[in-house]
Amino acid sequence: MGHHILDIYPDPRRVHHLYINEPELIDESITESIAEAPIDNIRVYVPLDLNKEAILRRLCYIRNKYGEVTWRNETDISVEVRKLISQIEIYDQVHFVRNMPGVNGHSTEARELATRFIENLEEINSVSHSFPHMIIEELKNDFDL
Repeated sequence: MGHHILDIYPDPRRVHHLYINEPELIDESITESIAEAPIDNIRVYVPLDLNKEAILRRLCYIRNKYGEVTWRNETDISVEVRKLISQIEIYDQVHFVRNMPGVNGHSTEARELATRFIENLEEINSVSHSFPHMIIEELKNDFDL
């Protein structure tokens, strides 16, 4: 389980916004650090809603996009699913800080989301021995499920 660089209340007038300085979550083509950005660089922050239904909807979209997991698409699916896991981690951190109740350092909301995410992963048809099984085990271990 990773921890992310969060600025939960960057602007006191906008208490529902969260800024995350991890652009690789949005655009995997970004490989430069902020310090190495060209002088004419303009960083654009794109809204990304993180809630249970949105994250699960994205997982369903990935499943529909690729269909059955094969040797050819296993890596691509795994990379996309791991991005969603980063979203779950961020969701967890924010809810844990805001609400404090949780189990073993995880929010109640994120544990529920992780359970539903795992259930969805378990429905995936896969010829692979590693995906989605390794991710399921990681999530179960991380969230003590």
